[in-house]
Amino acid sequence: MIDIRQVLLCILLVVLPIEASHGGPTMELEIDCSAPAQSYDETLFPHQAAELFSQGVKLLKGWCGEKDPAKALAAFMAAREKYLYPNVSLYIGYMHEKGLGTEMNESKAADWYRIFAFEWAVQEDRVRQVYLDSLLIPLGRDAPPPLLDKAMEWVLEMEKAPPERQLALSRRFLSKERQPRDLRGSHILLHWAVGRDYAEALFELGNRFNDGQLPPEIKVNYSRYPDTAEFYWESAADMGFPPAQAKTASICESFSGRWNKIAAYRWYRKALDGGWLDAENKIRRVSKDFDEATWRSIRSLDEDGIDPMGCRTFK
Repeated sequence: MIDIRQVLLCILLVVLPIEASHGGPTMELEIDCSAPAQSYDETLFPHQAAELFSQGVKLLKGWCGEKDPAKALAAFMAAREKYLYPNVSLYIGYMHEKGLGTEMNESKAADWYRIFAFEWAVQEDRVRQVYLDSLLIPLGRDAPPPLLDKAMEWVLEMEKAPPERQLALSRRFLSKERQPRDLRGSHILLHWAVGRDYAEALFELGNRFNDGQLPPEIKVNYSRYPDTAEFYWESAADMGFPPAQAKTASICESFSGRWNKIAAYRWYRKALDGGWLDAENKIRRVSKDFDEATWRSIRSLDEDGIDPMGCRTFK
């Protein structure tokens, strides 16, 4: 049985890139009026997202002689859409709420505030207020707007929600039909569900690593660990989730070697016992060439109560 604590340690918390990309939650915003204006095109590199954020604040407040809310919003949106740069969602929400550079729209403001609230919620308790204050000061506020306050309360409620609810919301926020799409918030919700020992959430996490549906800071680190998806699938399989057991079986079946085939057979059988009816045909397929020695090995493993194992050892 894989210790769920290992799984949590392997999930890269969103708080780390938030602090790294903005110098930490207590860092004051640096305004350089001599810096040239950035063009919002595809030639921008990710490290320039912070410059877009800084320029957006300058244009919003007129701190360097030019005050243009529309250009400020364009800078914030570029930082968000190209790089999922944290913090900007608060400013985008504020501008929609106040009608700065765009039409006033409280519904859109609430959506953007909720996106920020997830980024705020993963900060450590001791720095949450400082982190929030550092972003409100440029707006001339000493307290969050009521809409933002409501969004933060809702996110904290969702942190304690049942894992089934967290997973359902995570999938909803990932939907391409939903605008604005919240990739990071979706990942945070999934992380919370995994932390509640919810096997289906582990399986979903494996799917997202496999498909690359991850925040950019997670995706960059994932490239170093190509077997991450298999690890989460196998973790969910160990917890008794039939689709994960079938997935782990199919991975084992894809490799040659007697013990891989035994592992595949036993995982398919577990999935069938759990109600995964598609496993029946797969069991027949993988076992059709088993000899008597293989069947003896399977019976011995069953009698000794040894659980199925993954197949990476036998690749």
